[in-house]
Amino acid sequence: MTDSAGTRPKRKREKRLGPSAASIARVRQHYDATIAHETQRLEENAYRRLEHDMTMRTLVRHVPGGARILDVGGGPGAYLEPLVRRGFDPWLCDLSDANVAVARERATELGLSDVKQRVRQCDATNLKHYARASYDAALALGPFYHLLGDSDRRRALSEIVRVVKPGGTIVLAVLPRLHPLRYLLREATAEAFDVLAALDWDVLLATGRFEHREFFTDAYLTDLAKFRAMLRRARCRVIDTLSAESFCAFMDVPLCEWVTSEEKYAKLLDLVDKTARYPEQIASAEHVLVVARTHGRRR
Repeated sequence: MTDSAGTRPKRKREKRLGPSAASIARVRQHYDATIAHETQRLEENAYRRLEHDMTMRTLVRHVPGGARILDVGGGPGAYLEPLVRRGFDPWLCDLSDANVAVARERATELGLSDVKQRVRQCDATNLKHYARASYDAALALGPFYHLLGDSDRRRALSEIVRVVKPGGTIVLAVLPRLHPLRYLLREATAEAFDVLAALDWDVLLATGRFEHREFFTDAYLTDLAKFRAMLRRARCRVIDTLSAESFCAFMDVPLCEWVTSEEKYAKLLDLVDKTARYPEQIASAEHVLVVARTHGRRR
């Protein structure tokens, strides 16, 4: 196509749009406001411990000892201490200023060096502070809950792959498509039932977008087949997929009533680990863990 003078008009270069400022602000505000809950969430009962302990078992199974690990969206640093205890070298970034402040306190208490550089405020779609291939592995246990747009999820994955060495490991957590319906029913409160009544279930199932912000915040519920396809396009090979809670998913009340000793919890954790990769457990999970290997050989 040419203009009236017979010359080809210059095309305006399209600017890549990141996550909307409004969405980022809502997610940051949510986690700033819930810092007290997030700080102790994974320790509050036996059910929440399953998520934590299965994540650590999965990471130890796939990541070599001594690895330098970047925890992207690492919240208030719940995994800093267990990673250090296992001999890893953990680094962390998060969107929430409140999370970063608490994570820095934890890093200081652990005696870790370079705390201001080790724990930074950062958007997962722009890991500008981190050089290419500077980490042996990465965790992303939160960002993919909240990136509503396909381009934002692709950009976050691209950034994570960029900072991980060839042949390195990425452990990602996603919320499956039915998560909010199961979660709200489990809550069994008047507020939760009001949200269920207000949701357009067809839109939720078709798009994965949960935008009832009075109850949570902007959230994306993953189609696992599409998520695996995105990983393949990023030249990552999926090597493990599991339900963090397995058959216990959304059954925290009876589970916590039954698990009254460390002996019972240890037996339960082993059974969860044995059954977490069953397809029926992944399909009905609360949290799905996906482990991928980046393209190239590990050096």
